[in-house]
Amino acid sequence: MLIVRSRETLVREDGGRSPETPAEMWAELVTPIAPFLEDVSRSMEAQAAGFDAEIVEFARYALVNQGKRLRPVLLGSCGRLFGTLTEAHTLAAT
Repeated sequence: MLIVRSRETLVREDGGRSPETPAEMWAELVTPIAPFLEDVSRSMEAQAAGFDAEIVEFARYALVNQGKRLRPVLLGSCGRLFGTLTEAHTLAAT
């Protein structure tokens, strides 16, 4: 998708308004793969539950605060671009 700068506002080639804030940009990126990211989160939670008791809370803190999200987003976006996301993608993203 081509985006051009038009004065103060970014305008898409199709005439739609582009996101302006980092939060809007992130939301636009992750919305199409939201179900995949939910599967990844459940898988990470299950893995964290199996850690030693001393570090379980640290792992959960990282997950709750959106830590460990870049790899799943990149993998999900690329996987979706080239086909259907599968359980193998979820496993690779965790």
